Amino acid sequence: MKILIIHGSHPRHSFVASKISQIGYQVAQIKVMRESIISVPPANLSGGDHKNFIRHFTDRAVAEEKGFNLQQDIKTLGQGNLLEISSNELNSTKTIGFVKNNATDLCLIFGTGIINEPLLSLLPSNTFNLHLGLSPWYRGAATLFWPFYFLEPQFAGITIHKITNKPDAGEIYHQVVPVLEYGQGIHDVAIAAVKTSINPLKKLFSILENNPELKGFEPKSSGRIWREKDFRPEHLRLIYDQNNNQIVDRYLRGDFGNNYPNLISVL
Repeated sequence: MKILIIHGSHPRHSFVASKISQIGYQVAQIKVMRESIISVPPANLSGGDHKNFIRHFTDRAVAEEKGFNLQQDIKTLGQGNLLEISSNELNSTKTIGFVKNNATDLCLIFGTGIINEPLLSLLPSNTFNLHLGLSPWYRGAATLFWPFYFLEPQFAGITIHKITNKPDAGEIYHQVVPVLEYGQGIHDVAIAAVKTSINPLKKLFSILENNPELKGFEPKSSGRIWREKDFRPEHLRLIYDQNNNQIVDRYLRGDFGNNYPNLISVL
């Protein structure tokens, strides 16, 4: 089976791409160069909000570099057919040409922008998005952040779904959440969530080799789409000032109840 992986350039994206490339399938990759993993704080930000902003994004970069340990996988990332593009070239003729010249049976998308026509129609019928967030509760952007803001870290998980022309709205094939442990901060849970996706992806691809018509679950609700502009630095006060990044510990102690998600899977 031939697989196309279209992925971002942050450590989490490279980690997944490297693990899938190691399975043994013939792989082509399109790597979309993303913005810096350490976001620049707004110019008018000061005081505690500025401190929290720097802490949040610096800690994320450090945690991902350590947690994904890409040094052992770096060789895999450059193997096979590889196209590196800027974020504004995702739907370009360059990308379209690469896809046309690399016919594949399956496509995995992780950490890119929205794929539009005519590129969308050129992708295999079995094209999946690895979405960081449980759909439909958390669709769109920053969907591993909002569960912490709403004090339900047990909803910080992964959804594997078919790609459609609507964000995070295709048939759902699998959802998974990591095991929460005392001492985990917000970035630790995000890293654990990404790692829990690897075995389900392997299993899905194996099933599709023999059953390419496998159907997923149609979403019963449209849920909510979180936009990038929904996030404000002030939201970080709840994570760091009010809870000192110990929301998981408080959840495990029973402070926030136990509204556990009903996860979906056809695997």
